[in-house]
Amino acid sequence: MPLNPEGRRGDRGLQLTLVRHGHAESPAAGDADFDRVLDRRGLTEVRDMARHCLARGDVPQLLRASAAARTRQTAAVFAQVLDLPADRLLLGRELYLADLASLLETVRSTAPDVRHLMLVGHNPGMIELAQQLAWPRRVEEFATAAIFCMRFAVEAWQDLRPGTAVDAYYRSPADLPDLRSGNRR
Repeated sequence: MPLNPEGRRGDRGLQLTLVRHGHAESPAAGDADFDRVLDRRGLTEVRDMARHCLARGDVPQLLRASAAARTRQTAAVFAQVLDLPADRLLLGRELYLADLASLLETVRSTAPDVRHLMLVGHNPGMIELAQQLAWPRRVEEFATAAIFCMRFAVEAWQDLRPGTAVDAYYRSPADLPDLRSGNRR
């Protein structure tokens, strides 16, 4: 599966793709943050980022996501575009606004037969996880609907440690030509 922007393939080891949920509607007075849904922009950007992953061949074997409305929607779009079977999408309330330790525990508990995991979640946990695993690479932002893909030269998820990513790349909706030019499908 390709990782870097030039399309160099990483066929060994493990791959983790982090996805931040798409842009969500502002909460109305009294509404719970957990129930916020994607707005039109968020849905468009998520669809485009999922298509980007599909075009690159970055299709996970398992997609895990926070059970919050905006992450459920983001995960559902990725699952549909990437043609993932329903049993390969797992939602968990414990991933809602999860901190770094919880996200690491989730990743490290992934079954050994899964070689590519996609995790859909929230900041600040997602950027903290990217910073931890991709160190010493600098991860300065994690925009809505952005992806951060990492490849690891380890064979077991529980062996992931700070700085163990051997290859990584970040893409946000602003990086995609069709979105930069304002051509929204």
